[in-house]
Amino acid sequence: MVLVYRGETMRLIRMRVTNFSSFKDTGWIEFSTGINLIVGQNNAGKSALLHVFDQSLEDNRHRNTAEYQQERLEPPSIEFDLDVSGHEVEDAMSTFMARRGGPISWPVQTTNADAEWEKISVFLSEPSHILELRRHAGIRFTSRGNPLHGQFQGPIAFCLLLIVDNGRIQSSKNVQGGGDTLPVTMEYLWLANVFSFGAQRHSFGRSGFGREDRLKSDASNLAGILSKLQGEQGSLFDRLVGHLREVFSTVQNLSVAPIPQGFEIRVWPTKEQVQPELSFGLDNCGTGVAQVIAILTVAMTFKQAVIIIDEISSFLHPAAAKALLRIIQTNYAQHQYIIATHSPEVLSAGNPVTVHIVRRHIYDSVVDRVDLVELDQLRDVADDLGISMTDVFGAERIIWVEGRTEELCFPFIYEVAAGQLPRGLVVASVVATGDFNAKGRRRELVFQIYDRVSRAASPLVRPVAFSFDREALTDEERRRLEERSDGRLLFLPRRHFECFLLDPAAIAAFINNHVPDLAKLVSPDDVLAYLTSVGGNPKFKATQQWHGDILDENWLAEVDAAALLKETCNQLTGNCLEFSKTGHSHELLQHILIHNRESLGELTKYVRS
Repeated sequence: MVLVYRGETMRLIRMRVTNFSSFKDTGWIEFSTGINLIVGQNNAGKSALLHVFDQSLEDNRHRNTAEYQQERLEPPSIEFDLDVSGHEVEDAMSTFMARRGGPISWPVQTTNADAEWEKISVFLSEPSHILELRRHAGIRFTSRGNPLHGQFQGPIAFCLLLIVDNGRIQSSKNVQGGGDTLPVTMEYLWLANVFSFGAQRHSFGRSGFGREDRLKSDASNLAGILSKLQGEQGSLFDRLVGHLREVFSTVQNLSVAPIPQGFEIRVWPTKEQVQPELSFGLDNCGTGVAQVIAILTVAMTFKQAVIIIDEISSFLHPAAAKALLRIIQTNYAQHQYIIATHSPEVLSAGNPVTVHIVRRHIYDSVVDRVDLVELDQLRDVADDLGISMTDVFGAERIIWVEGRTEELCFPFIYEVAAGQLPRGLVVASVVATGDFNAKGRRRELVFQIYDRVSRAASPLVRPVAFSFDREALTDEERRRLEERSDGRLLFLPRRHFECFLLDPAAIAAFINNHVPDLAKLVSPDDVLAYLTSVGGNPKFKATQQWHGDILDENWLAEVDAAALLKETCNQLTGNCLEFSKTGHSHELLQHILIHNRESLGELTKYVRS
């Protein structure tokens, strides 16, 4: 994937909302990378919860029958814990000083400027920090803790003044009393990485002239950014158009044309762009089209961002919402999505990493996290939203697969090879694949359980299929299992999914992306040399098949590639990178599909079957 902008890595770890709208105190709400769903009935407080991400926080104070007079109400306070890199903090400070002038005041403990600057320099060079911030009405941030020294205890005694010299943050060697301006600079980091999309209509279709480097948080310069993509990165622009065709059957092409005031986005109902009069200005199209274009532009042009989507089902048809969710899960899962919904289609297609339910009783709303493995809690969510479990889990066809990796990667492979996934098809991971390797009657019982669960979820389900790893099963054991499943159980042609990911170029790119501060970049030759040096090691379970060639089909079919990938990453990074099957396999797959797709011919054929 080609990225337009140098990536940032800011991530929201958790937040707490007090004295805002219907929330007296939400407690800490945890978020993860991937899709985070906020569910609840209408007027429960979902949208209010997402309004805390708006550029300007409204002074909407919480009130009830005991406390309702404005002058007696406590002001809203939003607490955030952000995971950011030192480089991002430095960029934010540079932007602050370039736009507003004056130095930065950084809280320190002593008046020794050189010693304190040494600590700050180390901070700015490190890849990950937790910033504890508080936000009040408006956009202004304040610190809940000192980045170097933890929680504040009393007033700030000293601050070291920082300046910009040749584009780099430097110490002025001037320590003075009080005055912390560091959190104010986080506004720039926030505005650069947090994008909020609501159901209201926006005028995204036009923007003025000007060569801007990145999309603004309100997407007001979308037309200018797309004009740049169309002119300088045509393949990325074409990919965006391809995604739009998947989401909207009525949108077949997109173009950006100059107008007297700047640029205008034009939407075409046909692939051919013959006469401009036959296209439509984006501002004259439905709200959903503009929102999806803006959301996809963020997802495709940023390495990582926080993308807020309020009531996605209010501006998208259920089929379009499901298509958009599938696209962002299979192609742009590195972002953090926080989506409010009450739609069963979004619940079923979202495959969320976290779900929080918002409930309101008269004046007060509360937020509870839903345990995704607890069926009773899922039933409670369904009951609260007025839907049935079959609304959420209904499907026409189900393929049960080995785990989360296959659940994410199989649809992606199919879409690259054959196009959009058939409607009504769900790829889902089983709870415990070890059950299928058990002996005797237990195997048949497990097949019956999953078959009956599938049919119970929806009476429309056709006979389900199963796809599992070969692991150490013999040909005879596989044959017997296939017979007992009436031909509905298929095995990967290799030991497990990671056997298709032993691509030196992909592994090198993966390592360099995750550990950019290595003394020397890892090359494909480095990876090849290491794989070759250990390929016959007994712990990787393919000693008999090893003949010194990592492309040997017999070796690839038997090697414990997951363990080999884990050790390769550990050894080539000095134990700085731990390979995760569920977290990293999809990233390797993407690289291989782009740069070496022919090597996945066997896997692609299997997935299509």
